[in-house]
Amino acid sequence: MGEEHSVKLSKLRNSPTFSMIGAAALGFLYCVILLLYLLGMDVHSWFRIACIIAILWMVVFYNLLDFYSPVAAYFWYYMVICLLGADPLLQNIVPSIPITNRTFFVLILSLYSFLIGAILVKLFLKSPRYSNKDYKIFKFDKEMSWLLILVGMGTALFTFGFVFKGVPILAADAENARVEMKAGLGFLVTPAIFASQLGGLALFAYYVIKNDRVKVFLAFLIIMVLAITLLGFGYRSHAVSMLLLSFVIYCYIRFGRLPIINTIVVSIIILVSIGVLGLVRRGQANLASNIASVAKYGVQRVMLINPMVVERIMMQFPQQTDFLYGESIWVDFRSLLPGADEGSGIFLKRMLGMEFSGGGVTPSFPGEIYVNFSWLGVLLFSFLIGCLCQGIDHIFVKWEYHSAFDLAFATLLVYRVATLSNGLIGGIVFLNIMPLVTMWLFVKILFSIFPKKPELIQISTPDIG
Repeated sequence: MGEEHSVKLSKLRNSPTFSMIGAAALGFLYCVILLLYLLGMDVHSWFRIACIIAILWMVVFYNLLDFYSPVAAYFWYYMVICLLGADPLLQNIVPSIPITNRTFFVLILSLYSFLIGAILVKLFLKSPRYSNKDYKIFKFDKEMSWLLILVGMGTALFTFGFVFKGVPILAADAENARVEMKAGLGFLVTPAIFASQLGGLALFAYYVIKNDRVKVFLAFLIIMVLAITLLGFGYRSHAVSMLLLSFVIYCYIRFGRLPIINTIVVSIIILVSIGVLGLVRRGQANLASNIASVAKYGVQRVMLINPMVVERIMMQFPQQTDFLYGESIWVDFRSLLPGADEGSGIFLKRMLGMEFSGGGVTPSFPGEIYVNFSWLGVLLFSFLIGCLCQGIDHIFVKWEYHSAFDLAFATLLVYRVATLSNGLIGGIVFLNIMPLVTMWLFVKILFSIFPKKPELIQISTPDIG
């Protein structure tokens, strides 16, 4: 009976009529939210209701536990770093800048515009919801050779780029040193990062698929070394993502899904790690052993920073400063060119008059779009991001076979698209997504030079719908 119900639910989710109803319901809610705001009603009073409705809508139309759905990945990332931190309850627990009505509205507006874009593209493409995933690996270890070359290339570029500048983490002022030492080296650092990440994660996926425990352990050691290398050169988010994504790859190959309990435990570990690292780099290592201080800083760093920055943006633009009209996005492209240049995070920090050690601010997706193109830009670009995420989801469903390298690429791509919700759009597009896709295409061309008949291994995974 349960299986019969599951099949019917799957067909219902995939039916065009149901998608049209979902799009219409979202459009109606969108108009209601806009009307309530224009009438001057307090957004605080219905903020949680709007969030709960969005979650319930996602449960109906998407699998919220499916990491390889860019729509679900972006949704959860946005909920955690933008909406949870704006919730009045969390604001009372960890005091920060009070969030005003207009900021609440922009955050909700962005979320609902994203969902409308996703469901309309799903309807247009007639995207199926469920698919069987087969993993393709090459019979000979030719693929292995290229993956090892990638890892070696990434390490060599790091070494070459920093040999005359030192290792930031060893400097007395590590937080500012990591920014200064990376200046002007974007053209070396960017390929180094993605050669290391793609090669390391693909090696790990390859051995997990082959079910070789000893080599899985050795590949994970390589992941750890690469993560420590990234951390030593000041790339904290890339280091953490290496560990997180290796966990995702392992779970999907082994279980076909992310086990809820395991995911919660890993999330808590990451939150605590962020808290400890944050206190240490701020010179408050004495508090790193205090669980309450670590938890408070971890929550503040992950959940409260973005809503606070959006609030600051709303207070300054356009009342005190004119809109930037794309300048904060374009500045990241210039950082790819030889010669020192600031990234968008530092650029926005300077524009907002904020002063603190190290890198820049993370304005969130709606915050950065607003600072450039006002709230109308938030409406349009959030809609386009929803379209993009659903388009990638559709491609993944149609992509019948994956090599270990393709799986690593897909994992990194989904993660990077999800981090668009964090803002710094130019940095993610020019310094993350475009180099990642370029590196993937480059290695695929190398694979095609020596064609061999692949060995297909069917991974039997449970239905996660």
